[in-house]
Amino acid sequence: MSKKTHYTFTILFLLFLLVMPLHAWAQGVGGCDASFVTLGGKAIEVSPTGIDDTDNIQCALDAVKSLPGGTPGVRLSAGDFFISSIVVENYKGYFQGETRDTTSVIVLNGSIDCAAMEAAGQTPSAIKFIRGEPIVRFMQIELGFESTSGPATVKRVGRGLSKPEAAQITSACAAGGMLENFLHFTGTSADDPACIHDVIFPVVDRVYMVGPGRETWVMNGISITPEGEYMNGCKNTLLGRALVNQSWIGYFTRGVVTSLRGAGDVDISKSVLWNNTVAVHITNANQNTMMTNNLVDTVDGGPDSFYAAGVFISTDRVDAPAENAVVVARNTFRLVSTGGEMMDAINFSNTGDGQQNLAATIRDNIFLLDASNVVGLWSRGVSSGTVADNRFEGSAWTGVSIFTENGMTDRGWTLTDNGDLRELDTGRADFQVGADVFGTFGGDGQFPTIWDAGADSIFLGVVLPSNNLLNTSTNSSKVALPQINDRDRSQKFLALLKKK
Repeated sequence: MSKKTHYTFTILFLLFLLVMPLHAWAQGVGGCDASFVTLGGKAIEVSPTGIDDTDNIQCALDAVKSLPGGTPGVRLSAGDFFISSIVVENYKGYFQGETRDTTSVIVLNGSIDCAAMEAAGQTPSAIKFIRGEPIVRFMQIELGFESTSGPATVKRVGRGLSKPEAAQITSACAAGGMLENFLHFTGTSADDPACIHDVIFPVVDRVYMVGPGRETWVMNGISITPEGEYMNGCKNTLLGRALVNQSWIGYFTRGVVTSLRGAGDVDISKSVLWNNTVAVHITNANQNTMMTNNLVDTVDGGPDSFYAAGVFISTDRVDAPAENAVVVARNTFRLVSTGGEMMDAINFSNTGDGQQNLAATIRDNIFLLDASNVVGLWSRGVSSGTVADNRFEGSAWTGVSIFTENGMTDRGWTLTDNGDLRELDTGRADFQVGADVFGTFGGDGQFPTIWDAGADSIFLGVVLPSNNLLNTSTNSSKVALPQINDRDRSQKFLALLKKK
């Protein structure tokens, strides 16, 4: 071959490379659509189709553990990805977008066969990780687009304090009704005959979770629960450690729900939990929960809303673990009820057949309360809690209310160093102690009003009146109210969960 001919072929080859489609440069992933799923240098890369991306994302996640040598995970490019339901088992790696402002995973209306998932012993979910070590990060997950037949029309406003808008939001379930979870970390099917414990180590990091509204279409933003928790069966024990970090979770019935056992660890930190019915629900758990440096902001949900809470810890099963622990520290709770909705910044509802030993520490929080039916802490059936170094402001029914449940005897609460409680305007009292609550201790310098029907209470710097029901502290303008029956603040919420 002459030099001239060789030169000509070289030029033609280079021109061919320049015009070749970009996806042809990348190495394909076996079984996946090479037009949208490619093997990059550090991850399996997925780009959006503009229609339905479920199969491509599912294929990429399944391929992570099958590739020789493995890859760190799956990376979605910038853009909108439309999905129905994705289920992955024993996934160990990351599932991430470019950033949470540029990558959106959108759950399509009417796209999930929720009845089929329930028949298989799985709670209906948009994205479900079964066991493993999944890391979900750098994306937004939302609901509300028309169909899989063509490109969806996206109508957004600014993220953060405002809710993104979308066309024709309806149920993600094909037959209608409420989808259980956007993002579910769990174990094997509730119908699994091998009643062994499952283990999972999930991380959710810098993710926007945007629901359709409280008690509307989607129950939970993030669920870390065994399938047997709500599907019955013997698969009710999930072990491990979970982290939710620097995320925005809003407009769900429950923003985050957890039910780990075996003294598992849950860390929820530096996140915004925005206008959920219950921001964080810990149910039938034996876990060590650290909830720190979060903003919990809830505004009255309207005339159809009856209850809301920031942190809600409950037991309602006869086999609920006997031990549980929670630390709620350095958070800001802002609760505003404009239409009569009852609200608790924190609610402990130990309503099971046996009394759970909950080690509870509530400290260094700011409670910004704004209504006569709002409470800072409402506790039933819990002993030995500590409420210290908090700040209470605004107006409320009470700052702290402690009661027994089902004939139990509670004792040993400590209420101290909670600032000047004259800054809180309460309808009942700053501290409310019910019957059969023993040995409550209140530190000096808080200037509280007190409603005390318990026994052996000690409030330093305060002299209780002869009826032991209310003290109006020095320089306080608060007046005594007659004793009235207290409302059961949480039972309607628990009933809602059982109805779904």
